[in-house]
Amino acid sequence: MADLQAWHAQDVHLWQYADGTVRRAVNMRKRLYRMFAADMRKRYAKIAVEDCDWRKLARNKPADKNEFDPSKRYMRIASIGMLRQLLVQAGAVPNDGAYTTTTCHVCGSIEEWDAAKELRHRCERCGAEWDQDYNAAVNLKRMAELGGEKPDSGSRDTQSDGVPDVSANGVVYVGRWAKRKANRSQKGQ
Repeated sequence: MADLQAWHAQDVHLWQYADGTVRRAVNMRKRLYRMFAADMRKRYAKIAVEDCDWRKLARNKPADKNEFDPSKRYMRIASIGMLRQLLVQAGAVPNDGAYTTTTCHVCGSIEEWDAAKELRHRCERCGAEWDQDYNAAVNLKRMAELGGEKPDSGSRDTQSDGVPDVSANGVVYVGRWAKRKANRSQKGQ
């Protein structure tokens, strides 16, 4: 009986240890995502994200298929939906993500191809070659600039200067160190 109680105590201890480790990892991930979202908010006046339900993408396959898909497991571990939610809480604007990958950011034509097999694509209409993710990011940025509306297929500039957007109301978030530096320079005047 003493052996059974010792085994039970050890089992409870290991279960609590494993549970605590998972909780710490989840909290650390959430803290890192919050810091990332706050950093993005400090750097950019506007942040655009796709308005999609990541839970649908992470769902397991139907029960009749007994295949293990490691990509789904890692998607759950990364919890992209949580990152998106924290970005929205930090001020990101969710935009409709339909056709952002397949719409050419140069000419606006909707291209049809197997996006799962090809990461890069050449537009049949204008001949521009682009990466799917870059193309989607440019389209989301344009939609955010237009207030959520789909951009028309008119002329578009393809240059990106890499400078953060200036907000419409002119408010730029400044961290505490920049505020202190500004206050010191004003005191010296």
